[in-house]
Amino acid sequence: MKHPEGKRGLPLTSSTSTAERRHMNTGHRVTQTRGYLGSIDREFGGSMTPRSGRKDQQKNRGRRDLTIDSAAQAPPRRKAKDAAAASPCIVGIGASAGGLEAICEFFGAMPDDSGLAFVIVQHLSPTQKSLAAEIIGKHTAMSVQQASEGVRLEANRVYTLPANTYASIHGGCLHLGVPDNARGPRLPINHFFAALGEDQHERAIGIVLSGSGGDGSQGLRSIVENGGIVLVQTPESCEFDSMPRNAIATGLVSQVLAVGQMPASLLNYASHAYVADPLPRTSAKEGNAAIEEILRTIQNLRGYCFGGYKRNTLLRRAQRRMGLRSVADVDAYVALLKRDPKEVEALFKDLLIGVTAFFRDEDAWRLAEKEIVVPLVDARADDEAIRVWVPGCSTGEEAYSIAILLTERLRATGKNCPLQVFATDTNEDALEVGRRGCYPASIAERIPPELLARYFVEDGEAQRYQVSRKLRETLVFGKQNLLRDPPFSGMALICCRNLLIYLDPESQRKVISIFHFALQPGGYLFLGNAETVGRYEDVFRPLARKWRLYRHTGGFTPNQLEFPIRESQRTPDPLPAAGARCETGLPGALAGLTQQLILERFSPAAVLINARFEALYYSGPTEEFLQMPRGAPTHDLLAQIRDGLRSRLRSAVREAVAGNACVVVDNARVWRGNTFEAVKFSILPAGSNGVGDPLLLVVFENVASAPSPLGSEGRMVRQLEDELQATKEDLQSAIEQLETSNEDLKISNEEIISINEELHSINAELENSKEDLQSLNEELKLVNRQLQTKVGELEASNTDIRNLLASSEIATLCIDRGKLIKWFSPGMSALCNIMAADIGRSVDDLAPSGFGEALDEDIETVLKTLAATQRELRSPNGHWYLRRTLPYRDENDRIDGVIINYTDISEARKQAEEIANAQRSAAGMLEEQVRLRTAQLRTLMAELGLIEERERRILAQDLHDGLGQLLAIVKIKLTSLEDSERRGTLKKPLKEIEVLIDQSNRSVRSLMQQLSPPVLETLGLIPALEWLAEEMERSYGLSVRIDVDGPPPVLEEPARTTTFRILRELLINVAKHAGTNLAQINCQQDGDGRLTLSVTDQGKGFDYEKALSGSRVESGFGLISARERIEFVGGQMNVDTQPGYGATVSISFPDKAADI
Repeated sequence: MKHPEGKRGLPLTSSTSTAERRHMNTGHRVTQTRGYLGSIDREFGGSMTPRSGRKDQQKNRGRRDLTIDSAAQAPPRRKAKDAAAASPCIVGIGASAGGLEAICEFFGAMPDDSGLAFVIVQHLSPTQKSLAAEIIGKHTAMSVQQASEGVRLEANRVYTLPANTYASIHGGCLHLGVPDNARGPRLPINHFFAALGEDQHERAIGIVLSGSGGDGSQGLRSIVENGGIVLVQTPESCEFDSMPRNAIATGLVSQVLAVGQMPASLLNYASHAYVADPLPRTSAKEGNAAIEEILRTIQNLRGYCFGGYKRNTLLRRAQRRMGLRSVADVDAYVALLKRDPKEVEALFKDLLIGVTAFFRDEDAWRLAEKEIVVPLVDARADDEAIRVWVPGCSTGEEAYSIAILLTERLRATGKNCPLQVFATDTNEDALEVGRRGCYPASIAERIPPELLARYFVEDGEAQRYQVSRKLRETLVFGKQNLLRDPPFSGMALICCRNLLIYLDPESQRKVISIFHFALQPGGYLFLGNAETVGRYEDVFRPLARKWRLYRHTGGFTPNQLEFPIRESQRTPDPLPAAGARCETGLPGALAGLTQQLILERFSPAAVLINARFEALYYSGPTEEFLQMPRGAPTHDLLAQIRDGLRSRLRSAVREAVAGNACVVVDNARVWRGNTFEAVKFSILPAGSNGVGDPLLLVVFENVASAPSPLGSEGRMVRQLEDELQATKEDLQSAIEQLETSNEDLKISNEEIISINEELHSINAELENSKEDLQSLNEELKLVNRQLQTKVGELEASNTDIRNLLASSEIATLCIDRGKLIKWFSPGMSALCNIMAADIGRSVDDLAPSGFGEALDEDIETVLKTLAATQRELRSPNGHWYLRRTLPYRDENDRIDGVIINYTDISEARKQAEEIANAQRSAAGMLEEQVRLRTAQLRTLMAELGLIEERERRILAQDLHDGLGQLLAIVKIKLTSLEDSERRGTLKKPLKEIEVLIDQSNRSVRSLMQQLSPPVLETLGLIPALEWLAEEMERSYGLSVRIDVDGPPPVLEEPARTTTFRILRELLINVAKHAGTNLAQINCQQDGDGRLTLSVTDQGKGFDYEKALSGSRVESGFGLISARERIEFVGGQMNVDTQPGYGATVSISFPDKAADI
């Protein structure tokens, strides 16, 4: 069971100088120095500077006393706590990514008169204004406002925080500040939760909703430690589940609920007497009776005894669980425990709650580093082990902390001292967390980056850190009850912080006594700030009294050690008493032995006994000589023998045992009825019982009395004389035996005195050895459990590897440097018929034909160069394999052989061949296509040559017939002008020349427009078509209608000019050959960007196939030429016509044809 004390950030520096520190609940600044463990400047994600210039307030306030006292013994409480009694419970809600929706759902289910105050802490952009208040206000009738400095929190109100703000709370009032670490992690939820727990105690409620990262998982420790509760949203309902999962991983969460279920749970808790009455006036007697009843129930159901713990502390924790379950009285809660195993487990964990953290309470750890770690490591020899015990380790943070400090010092000094840290606790769940060494991402707030990188492995996807394997192997986690289980011994350091404060004084004294035993002389003890060694200060010298650092002086007296003994331990069973039966014997075997002896010499009553006079078997009429005594049944023959024979029998048995010979007693007398009768008995040695214990057969015989001549009175005198004589003989025998026994006893007494002295010395040694063995046994148990865990992990890993190899189609073979087979995968069996019996054989014996090709060469190459080789091989059945040979490295990265993989590449080679064939086939097809296209291009070039020639002829003809004739006439006119000049009639010829020149200009302009109309270049295709329509009507009398559907088409050169010329040619063909004076141009562009232009007429149509065979029409360009020109610029041409039904010629371009 572990409990925290400090809440500060990571200390860890060898020199201590704190420049400035202010109370975190009012806004503070923390500036710390740097030691060999790194720079530390954070506390729950960074310190904060106050917004206003308030005076510094006192940092530490007294710990809340959880004792339930009577009215006459009111516990001492802080004034702030008394003032808080009248304030509402304060609910801190932490959320990040995806949390706003959960917050709105929460307030949608929360009644408006809950009596609670709510503070919402979110991860907000420091540069953006928060709109959380406006959004949340739409889902609740409660007042939602942005918090301001010093505002007192009131019931039924919701407070949000401004951007770039940290909040703390003191006396129920909010205080705001800005974080100092502008670039570091911002963890405002941790910061507020830590202050909330310290200020409100059981009236503090923390809620963690959807979000990324681990913010809140450190701060909630303060809430739980101080008596509050923490609720977490179910990870399955979160949009981002990292924050809830990290909070749950701490083991401190009170309940995991869906958001809609949280309001009911909060209302039940807030209305419970645990919260509603912070100073209950329950009498101490009633409180103790209540907790004892609960603890008895826990012990009966869970098997754990809480003896030694302070009852008041346990009662408060039980009351917290009662508040969560809305149970008012102890009887009802006990009944709930009996019917709900989950509540038993929850209460058990709550009673054993372990609030811990890495390097908690920086000043103490800083001083421990200087006063303990440094001298401890420096004083050790290079190979001398360092043993550390961390009892009450909880989830292991402090154990790993001390291991990190010691490892860092060993690293700095270059020593190789073996380090072993024993971390023990009673909570198996907490120990399992420590064994795994997996912690939330929020631990980065307390550990310097260089230590985090050196001793932890980050799992970014799971938002967690894993302790490195090397550090984890220095720790051994084990279950141990400090008050009841034997301790360790020979420890150099014991770190037990904030455990003793939860034990009663008697248990504290016992624990310190245990530490006194466990530490080496000169060892170190590191306790919590509120703990002390008590009356053991004579053996624990203070190194730093304030931070509870002690050094063991080595003094010891036996009465100082109170060693715990397991309840299951007991003293060895005593040797059996004289009257107890030790041998059960085998009746059949003993009966056969007895009967054989009797038949050899006698046939009377007989009893088989051992040297301790224990009867083992009865034969014959023994009732004449034996009778059972009153009381408990016994096998003691001396207790069964009739009067008169006891002393004679005892002497005879001893004589027979001493001489290992038969002893016969003739003149014995036994009392039967009212008289003594003469008898005879013999003692016969019968070997031993197999363990060296001699066996004897006692045979009884009756002796017939001779007739006496005396009368009855004489016979009586004779009998009395005989009895007197027998008594004298018995007395004499007893005297002799007594004298012999006295001599033996004197000798034995001297020997016993000497032996006793030796035994005293041996006993002292055994006591010490017993304690050492008990400690060693505990260590061995812990190590064994650790080994079992590792064996389980190795078995799981081996299973994974076997399944991986079995599922893989790659045949794998591992051989050592001598080419002997070490192991192989199942795929190798199918490849070369290898069996398990072949392990240890040479690989040369198994390599099938083809598979061993150049194998020795590859193995030698790999072993020499440490570089992998690969070679393609063909098996006898025609399959192709890729053999890869790689070096095999052991755990120390030494080359211990090679790994050979055979991968079937038959299919890959087949596919490669198919690809090669396809490539050859495609190349042939491409060549054919190129040939055809080349022929087409040649035809097109020839056609273009003809077209060019025709254009030249047309141009020449137009120039000759048009412009040439006009110029000739102008020349004639100019010639006649000379005659006119002579005649003085110039006016009319000049006028005629002017007309001719105008006609020439128009002819030239028309020719230019026909070759390349300017409007096409300046305005685009549609305006050019409109000009063309006018020209066609003016020149040919053809009326052309233009219909444009969609935006005007945009075509780039040469597609635009080519399209225009073909459309002009088509219209000319319509005018000359269609027999109609109407035509239509349609232009449309569909949603895919495809552009289509078509020329339609209702003329006489034509035979398209026949036109193709001719390839030309009278207008000049043939259809094939037009189609090829369109295809050349990226378009397509389609002709739809029949004789007598007109014709439609369509030209289409795909999207982005403008780029062609």
